[in-house]
Amino acid sequence: RIIKIKNNNLNHEEIISNSLFYSTSIEDKINKRYNPAIIMKQIRYWDDKTIEKIRKGYYSASYFSKTKEILLKEKNLEKVTMQVFQKNDNSILCGVDQVIELLKTGTGYFENNKWISKWTEIRVKTLSDGDIIKKGMPVMHITGPYVYFAELESMYLGILARQTRIATN
Repeated sequence: RIIKIKNNNLNHEEIISNSLFYSTSIEDKINKRYNPAIIMKQIRYWDDKTIEKIRKGYYSASYFSKTKEILLKEKNLEKVTMQVFQKNDNSILCGVDQVIELLKTGTGYFENNKWISKWTEIRVKTLSDGDIIKKGMPVMHITGPYVYFAELESMYLGILARQTRIATN
């Protein structure tokens, strides 16, 4: 489900058109010690109270919450692909692992006051933390029903922007 781009020395058309993706399961076999999927099991970015706020849209712009509400009401589960790209040249990508954790934590919706996780319904393709990225280069694709991750957009963009800026400077 989490796909990491193997070679970021290609332009974005080549990345999208070629099959240069590999799954973290292959990465696990190559280097278990530094695999983010394994490390993520030991790291917790948010406490339970913050997770509850994330899921309720507390940190989201109201238009994302309204969009989610409308899509849920209409039972619109149409799949979309959100492409996250870089605005600056020669930046060091950072924050990917935290965004993956955010998506694992916040993808879903409430039904009768019970959280329904839909993490397994989305697919993420991403470059890795530490990759050098160019202006306009796609660094992440999130594919799945938009209703499940609509409220997270401001958060994942903010995480990537802030951490990439810190890593680059």
